[in-house]
Amino acid sequence: MVAFRGVNFRKLVPAGSAEAYAFATFCVAVAAVVRWVAGLWFEGIVPFATFFPAVLLASLVGGIGPGIFAALLGGAFGWWAFLSPPMTFFPLQVGQVISLIAYLTTCLTIVWAAEHYRRLTKRLEDEQKFRELAVDELAHRLKNKVATIQSIVSLRLREDPQARDEKL
Repeated sequence: MVAFRGVNFRKLVPAGSAEAYAFATFCVAVAAVVRWVAGLWFEGIVPFATFFPAVLLASLVGGIGPGIFAALLGGAFGWWAFLSPPMTFFPLQVGQVISLIAYLTTCLTIVWAAEHYRRLTKRLEDEQKFRELAVDELAHRLKNKVATIQSIVSLRLREDPQARDEKL
């Protein structure tokens, strides 16, 4: 469950919905602003460093589709804005190509792990609901058994008023 301060984002934003893609876009935009501000203060910041948390958050909240979307959008924007020469896509040096490949590989791993977490959490929630249903059913059956025993005892005591009136 992806929750922050009691808000369950998985139920708030359905996986693969338009809201999930909008949230992924928002995460990438925030990551781009953070990367731009960090680049003003520090020299030599890795171009894609701030996009990894955006991909993770988009994947956890929105699922695999928005996670991949955030990874591609972050990669394209990071490539365009933060690789030299800025505001262009080409020419690329060998190190920049390796950086892009490493970014995409890492993002795919993050998306896969987040989706695995989402599925595991969903399965655990389903198992918990099943356990609660089983406990409720057992409690109901136990109440039925107690009621049956009380009926039998009450019926038997009607035939024996002396035993019914005795106190233990």
